[in-house]
Amino acid sequence: MPRVGRIICVDPDVYTTANLACQEISAAEVGVAKALAIARRLRGIRRDLEVTAIVDRVENVPWGQLRANVICGCVDSKGARAAINLIARRLGMVYLDAGIRASGLLARVDVLPAGADSACLQCAWGKNDYESLGRAWSCIGEVRQAPSTGASSALGALAAAIQAIECRKILDQNAPV
Repeated sequence: MPRVGRIICVDPDVYTTANLACQEISAAEVGVAKALAIARRLRGIRRDLEVTAIVDRVENVPWGQLRANVICGCVDSKGARAAINLIARRLGMVYLDAGIRASGLLARVDVLPAGADSACLQCAWGKNDYESLGRAWSCIGEVRQAPSTGASSALGALAAAIQAIECRKILDQNAPV
């Protein structure tokens, strides 16, 4: 998408050998921070793209650094989803929340427009969602309360492709005529 001029990658984790089976990475990327590895790939695809890698939890990043037209979330915890939702709402950004369910080979993207008259991610949450809010699973050996989904890289790529299509629609809608 030529209209995209800047991407900010935020992720606190590093690639592990477990990622080799389910993500499109090389053995050389094991032990490398995910945000740094993805930023390097993006720069290789498009040299004119401004790419910033932040190796931290999104909750710890100053909001001003995240200001953009669209925020895309591809996270594995409700806590991170809630944090991104709050950031997007407060900064007036559209939030594209992606998720997968390996057991049913399902991918989804929720488009959550900015604005007080639009429903946010948490508008649809119930008691169980809030009870599981504190759970987080990490690829770097931190507390892990849920097993890996075992999803293939193809399923993640499907969610990312849907996200890219929705992102393009938003950017085209906001383009000057």
